[in-house]
Amino acid sequence: MILLMISYLLIAIFIWRGCEINLRETIIRAYLVVFGITLLITEFLSLFNLVTYKGILVAWSVVIVLSFAGISLINKNSRLIKKEKFKKLLNNTESFSWLELIIIFVIALILIITLIIALYAPPNNFDSMSYHMARVVQWIQQKNINFYTTSIPRQNHSMPMAEYMILHVQLLSGSDQYANLIQWSGFCVLLMAVSEIARLFKVSRTGQFFSALIAVTLPMAILQSSSTQNDIITSVFCILFAYFLVKMIKSGSWIDAFFGGLAFGLALLTKGTAYIYCAAIGSALSIGGMVYQFKNGKMKLILMLSAMLLGAFILNIGMFSRNIDLYSNPLSTETNRITVDKITVEGLYSNLLRNGSVHLAVPFPPINDVLSNTLKSHLGGRISDQNTTFSDTEFQIKYLINEDESGNFFHFILLTITLLLLPIMINKKDILFVAYASSVLLSIILFSALLKWQPWGVRLQLPIFFLGIPIIIYVFERIRISNTLTLIMVLCLSFYSLPYLFLNSTRPLVPLFSDNSAFKTNQVKKFFSDRPNLYTEYREIIAPFYKDISVLHTDRQEMYFSSNVGMYQDYLTVMNAVNELDEEYLGLHLGSNDWEYPIWVMADRLGSEGYPKFIHFDVENESKKLETYLDILPRYVISSGNSLSVGLSHNNYSKIIDTPTIDLLIR
Repeated sequence: MILLMISYLLIAIFIWRGCEINLRETIIRAYLVVFGITLLITEFLSLFNLVTYKGILVAWSVVIVLSFAGISLINKNSRLIKKEKFKKLLNNTESFSWLELIIIFVIALILIITLIIALYAPPNNFDSMSYHMARVVQWIQQKNINFYTTSIPRQNHSMPMAEYMILHVQLLSGSDQYANLIQWSGFCVLLMAVSEIARLFKVSRTGQFFSALIAVTLPMAILQSSSTQNDIITSVFCILFAYFLVKMIKSGSWIDAFFGGLAFGLALLTKGTAYIYCAAIGSALSIGGMVYQFKNGKMKLILMLSAMLLGAFILNIGMFSRNIDLYSNPLSTETNRITVDKITVEGLYSNLLRNGSVHLAVPFPPINDVLSNTLKSHLGGRISDQNTTFSDTEFQIKYLINEDESGNFFHFILLTITLLLLPIMINKKDILFVAYASSVLLSIILFSALLKWQPWGVRLQLPIFFLGIPIIIYVFERIRISNTLTLIMVLCLSFYSLPYLFLNSTRPLVPLFSDNSAFKTNQVKKFFSDRPNLYTEYREIIAPFYKDISVLHTDRQEMYFSSNVGMYQDYLTVMNAVNELDEEYLGLHLGSNDWEYPIWVMADRLGSEGYPKFIHFDVENESKKLETYLDILPRYVISSGNSLSVGLSHNNYSKIIDTPTIDLLIR
């Protein structure tokens, strides 16, 4: 981890000394470069089965040496200029207004609290247990990032950029202690990116600070900033694609085109939803850019856009080729289940209403029920139309505090009001801002037109909210709201963020003290224990108090199961038995959405080579064609099935440990 931090710092220094840009853009560019290098190192080492601790260590050591060499080549005059700029930056802190200082304090406080949670909590959200983190340890075991036989197809076909960075961190540290920092660092960069876009559109310095505050108080971002999901990382790259595209149109600089292409390619390599957002951003800004450049006598945009597209394709060619080899499709064939079966106006209307209304959830169940029933009545049968609805899901507005389904109430209201006011507030002559605002509207439309409604769709919308923040600030400055009103909004957003900071259902910070602490109070628990009906209604908010789970004092191994506590004892029983075995290979027979990662955690197989080697057994999806252990029939198999499959029965496996969620079998 320290090696990566040193590399980032040196790359940032090199960029700072060699380019005439501000500190925020320096941080942003260095961030993109580090991810780009991570991708190149991973793909290159994988060719030689060298994705190991030593391989990663040597690779980043080379990066450090080259960074030092690059810094030393920069002439002394350039260094002196940068020193003067840095002094000027420090001197500017004296001129911060009282409102700006309050905003800086709130931002710093939220970042510190989320950092503490990210460091103390293990990766434990559902998708991480199933595939985000499980694929990382599989890569470490096989020393490459090639596709492998697995019962969980998402481990192969899902875009892997965020996990590549986790892979490097995990190999260098030997644990998952710092895995959550990938999203947290992206959270920090997002604040800078949003404020930089605001600056591009001539928003005042106070407005830029306020844009960062709106971003840092976004509930879904707060919750995800301490997780190993990938929606924040996706948001970072999408926002930076928009930023450098606008900047490139204005400047005509090939350097901006390079970083825009880099952000574009990394976005596509991080999550499939980035294709929707980048399509909206790219098409709207390209059209606006052509108009802008035509008026200003510049016409090299098409060439630059072509170069960006080519660069993005090159960055993704490794993943494309692996998907083509297995699925005969660069994006796999698994995406069909989340895209609408047929694009219709009715389906778009239904999804727009459902995707928006879930953000209106408040901590009062009766109000949520009224909103849900009203929308169900309005949409009728369309509320559960399988053409536009993810299978086995039901629409319901709920107030939840987790990184999968929490809404963004205040931010949704702000963005909605802003978009309604925009036609009368916008300066039609500001072609690039019109194009940027159009990209946000197009993102909303494409998201609802192409993807089926799903309860966890709120997290997939995260890039829309970050893209929308500069528009909110732009309109606010046109309205010219007073500092007093701005302060009121700052305080409202800050207080609004508190439950999401302290009461994350999978990584709660509260209760701050353990049961045996002199500072511990059970008044909240007692109050709701005496009122079971209230507990049922408000369990999502008070569950952390009631269950006494906290990242500060709950055992780390238990915290992996905080979203499903009942599974912990089952996994513990099976893995205690497994750890007593002396086997080179152990089979895994799991469902397509089962929790694989805790098996590796409890076997202490997170960051290094070792035994047993875990191999997926009796697989029934396309990846069975990749079997590399066809001649191996493991003596023991860990299975999540309630009954033995045909393959297991045929090979004479029987249960020796039987629990409700996971079993141990012997042949």
